[in-house]
Amino acid sequence: MKILLFFYILRLALCQKGIHQAKIPRWANEVTLGKFQNVLRSLSANLGTESYLVRTTSNNYVWAKGMTCVRATTRRMHDDVFNTTTSFKRSHTHWNSVHATVYPTTNYGYAYTKNGIINTEQGTGTTTYYALVFSNYRSCSIYYGPNGAHSPALDSGNYELWVTRERVKSVPFCCDFMFRYLTLGKSIREVYTSDCDGGHAGGWNPNPPQEKENDNNGIKG
Repeated sequence: MKILLFFYILRLALCQKGIHQAKIPRWANEVTLGKFQNVLRSLSANLGTESYLVRTTSNNYVWAKGMTCVRATTRRMHDDVFNTTTSFKRSHTHWNSVHATVYPTTNYGYAYTKNGIINTEQGTGTTTYYALVFSNYRSCSIYYGPNGAHSPALDSGNYELWVTRERVKSVPFCCDFMFRYLTLGKSIREVYTSDCDGGHAGGWNPNPPQEKENDNNGIKG
């Protein structure tokens, strides 16, 4: 029922926006779709659980074609500030890990719902911006971005499908269907493969030194 409701209100949003506002993604409508796009609720939904980037549109410059097995764990630092540890394989063999600070924010003119995140890599200061398209607030989320220092305009960003560890091989229907719908006509790359089941990355550290002590642990999306 949730996915049917989402598509019904998405259709309403499309009718309301029309073609003159096409530079803003048509799902970016706080009134009709904001209930599915609460970043704070999404980040906090599965504290202590890894999430995997299952698939993405192939022109994603953050997760380039040589990167696979992308997994992330997020810890709440304080209030609405989070810390993420992301591990991934490069060229299917070499593991890498990065830490970032995540700040929930509003995108696309939203007034009440924090529907976006500012992701700043620790050490380099590299910042990327994402918007939450849809989440079931249990096991899967779809993010859109990044595109430099601004929220991506329509068709200029990339879609990312993230799921929790236990659903990585059985993506919930609502997120699977929604991702396929949003990416119609786009090239899709499977980021998770059977080679990704070999445990944590070498040198993987779930407790980066920059992080403040806190018992809350979670995921991106």
